[in-house]
Amino acid sequence: MPWGPVHMAHSENWVVYEFFNSKQRRHELVVLELYEIHTNQSHTVWSSLAPPPTPAVMSQAYTLPTTITTLPTTQTLRGITYKGVIFGLASGRVVIMPKSLLNHRRELEITDQMKEDRTPPYHPEIPLNPLSFVNYNRTVARIREIYATPSGLESTCLLFVCGLDLYYTRVTPSNQFDLLAEDFDYTLISAVVVGMFVATLVLSRLSAKKMLKSLWK
Repeated sequence: MPWGPVHMAHSENWVVYEFFNSKQRRHELVVLELYEIHTNQSHTVWSSLAPPPTPAVMSQAYTLPTTITTLPTTQTLRGITYKGVIFGLASGRVVIMPKSLLNHRRELEITDQMKEDRTPPYHPEIPLNPLSFVNYNRTVARIREIYATPSGLESTCLLFVCGLDLYYTRVTPSNQFDLLAEDFDYTLISAVVVGMFVATLVLSRLSAKKMLKSLWK
């Protein structure tokens, strides 16, 4: 039986919510995914008064080793980047977890579909990897709310954590796929582009001369 506040995150066709199970004395995290059921209906005759079909609900439950105070999701400019679920912990940590880990398709034994989707096998406890801490070695006391907003880059999401302290950072749920690294070698790329341009001009001139000689024969 749930006891205490329920924290919920909703995005696209899935819902993630967390509550404290008073019977088992543990924090549980449940993911629900809704899918449309395809039925053999006529596409030429339909009525706007007919109720929409009830979606199929797939669910999976996990346990958490700590208390959550807020549960938002990442937001990007066009929604192309993989979603991440953000945990604001009572300890003052902020953790981002890929939505792929909170998946109802995770089974105890690895199937061919799981191998294709790179889905890990099911484990009841969600581990909190210290490498996933957004605020690193700092803590935000009494986290009340976390605001996520898109940035000018599709790969980057901006986070603002509100509590007794304020913390601002940016996260990249799918890494920085649209941003060049700081050590990117611009000189080498420029030299390669210039070399290809010169080689194209030289080869075009040689090809034109060869064509002209073949016409005079």
